[in-house]
Amino acid sequence: MPRNGTGTYALPAGNPFITGSVISSTTMNNTLGDIASALTASVANDGQTPILANQNLGGYNLSNIGTLGADIANIATLNVGSTASVPLVSTTANTNDAASTEWVRNYAPSGIYTPTISNLSGALVGTPYGVWFRVGNIVHVSINIPSQPSGSGAAVSFQVSLPAGQTTNITTAAQLIGAGASLNAPGPDAVMVAGIVANPGRAAVAWTASGGGAGSTNISFSYEVH
Repeated sequence: MPRNGTGTYALPAGNPFITGSVISSTTMNNTLGDIASALTASVANDGQTPILANQNLGGYNLSNIGTLGADIANIATLNVGSTASVPLVSTTANTNDAASTEWVRNYAPSGIYTPTISNLSGALVGTPYGVWFRVGNIVHVSINIPSQPSGSGAAVSFQVSLPAGQTTNITTAAQLIGAGASLNAPGPDAVMVAGIVANPGRAAVAWTASGGGAGSTNISFSYEVH
């Protein structure tokens, strides 16, 4: 075996040769064959050697990398954890646009949805419109809700569902945080958004209305999927 499993090469048995002694042709041929095997298993710097196994970089980085071509490994094969940092490919008009789109699709998914309103009190609401995007394990949501409080001083509250496929188990209200504004005349009024402890969790929306005019409520919040 040319190397010992950690990359260290050692000459085969019978080496080194001793001055004044007869060199065995068998030992010499074995030595040269072993060296040839070790060189064959090494990586040629002109790119002709195919890599046959995963490479251990020992904690070091790749540096001075040239232009990434079509043969670069699909980013989906990388281990991208919540603490990993993977830069986006430039989104300007070039040959890397497809790679950028693929990254966004796999690691920054987004969408629109119609949240479900529940536990409504103090107002009439219409059909909400929600948008969301996710980076890593963090989901960001913005929702517009047509609303009309029952009158000045009304305590408005309700709950909204999270996007399908992006739900999470909320164990404390602080795990979902956000804010918003009610644009009902004569507002605007500040809106509080917090998590509802449940599995799956929901967002609790509440505010005190300064009037009863028809308008809309806009909220934004973030939470971690776990």
